[in-house]
Amino acid sequence: MPADLLREHEYVRTLFDRLRAVLAAPDDCLPAARWQRLLDHELRALRSALARHFRHEEHGEYLKPVRHRRPTLAPKLADLQAQHAVFRSTVDELIAANAAGTPRAELRPRIEALLARLSAHEAAETELLQEALAVDLGGGD
Repeated sequence: MPADLLREHEYVRTLFDRLRAVLAAPDDCLPAARWQRLLDHELRALRSALARHFRHEEHGEYLKPVRHRRPTLAPKLADLQAQHAVFRSTVDELIAANAAGTPRAELRPRIEALLARLSAHEAAETELLQEALAVDLGGGD
């Protein structure tokens, strides 16, 4: 994995952690208006990072081995890349819901579910890349 993409993955994971910290803040320790501002800031940072990250994956070199070395994996890659638009849309919906004053109790599980799906998505992309780069070492045993 190129160093810049590795840094990008680390930054996205850091944003996940920051969002989880905001979600974990007890209601009585963080006034609603402050929580809403923090959540807005973190969701917007995530949206920006994901846009950049997905653009690199869709148009950069990172997933090129899947396309070129293992064309049979193209449908899996297409499915994963189609999820990018869904993730972007979900983050936008969460930003709007937060701005509209949706209660924390409703936002928390939605954001936790998004983070879980994003983590699973990243793991699936890594697995797909590893599958594309795998070398068949079986010598006809």
